Amino acid sequence: MRRLSTLVGSLVRAGFVAAAGTALAGCVYANAGVTTFSVESVPVTEIAPVVRTPDLEPSGPEIQYARDSVRAVFRRRDGERSQQFLAGYPDGYALCIRSAGRYALIIFQRRIFESQISQAADDTVILHRPDETAACRPVELWTKA
Repeated sequence: MRRLSTLVGSLVRAGFVAAAGTALAGCVYANAGVTTFSVESVPVTEIAPVVRTPDLEPSGPEIQYARDSVRAVFRRRDGERSQQFLAGYPDGYALCIRSAGRYALIIFQRRIFESQISQAADDTVILHRPDETAACRPVELWTKA
C-alpha cells in the first residue's frame, strides 16, 4: 500500500512539473495526463423583468400546499389563506395564511403545477415573525384553507 501511494504521489508531482513547463492552462490528473482547455466569453442578453399581475390566482397544488402548511404551522387548527398572491412581492410568489390572529407567509420561488413535490425540489420558505408577515395584515380576501 505504501508503494502504491508513493507511486501515485510521484505521478502527480511529475504531472505538476510537466504542466509547469508549459504555458497552457489545464488540469493535471493522477495518471500524469494533462488536459488543456480554453475559455471563451459569450455575450449576455438582457432578460426582461417578470410582470406580475395583482389578480394572480394560486394553482391547485399551491392551494393544497397552503392547506398542508396551515395544518403544520398552526398545529392542526382551522385556518385561512389569502385568495391571491401578494401583488409585487419581490422574493417570489407570496401567499398568506392565518389562524387565530397569527399569520404566516409562504413564499414560492416558482409556480407549482405538479401534484407531488420532492423534498429536494421544495425550496418554499415559510415566514412566521410579525415583522416578516406585516404584508399579510392588510389582505382583505381570505378563504378557508
